[in-house]
Amino acid sequence: MTVLDSTSSPAKGPGSVLSASQETLANGHSLAHAIESKAQSLAEEAIHPVTSEDGRPLDNRMLLALLACCYVRQSYRSADVAAAARNDSAFCRRCRGAPPTASTICRFRGKNREALHACLVIGLRLQAEEKIQAGLICRIREASLQDEAHRRITMAMFIDDMERDRN
Repeated sequence: MTVLDSTSSPAKGPGSVLSASQETLANGHSLAHAIESKAQSLAEEAIHPVTSEDGRPLDNRMLLALLACCYVRQSYRSADVAAAARNDSAFCRRCRGAPPTASTICRFRGKNREALHACLVIGLRLQAEEKIQAGLICRIREASLQDEAHRRITMAMFIDDMERDRN
């Protein structure tokens, strides 16, 4: 299981492993798979690449999917995302051996807000569909998904800014 499948949730620490049944949605697709598929389908010009702190290239589509998965699960701190990625050997291999640092994640998020938003909406839609099947909600409003995706990206930026100010 890679970090995309095991990213932390607010109640758990970074990189905590969630069972497959917790992460597999009612329609049979995993949240991570759906988000990664969206990231892979985006046009080249939709993703603005960043490099690691030492200048090595990163797998920017994987980083995009990782961030979207974290934000869907309400894990916003870039330091937590970086720690989870660093501790996952499969993810490190896919990131060409250069897992992102918290500052790299912040730079990437700043350059790729639109692409991140598109991937995040996919994840939020899948969560909402699961809630419909469970009878918790009765419909999905596209405007609400769009607003929630914007809110979560803003929340991540706010948390990172607060942490930077504290340090």
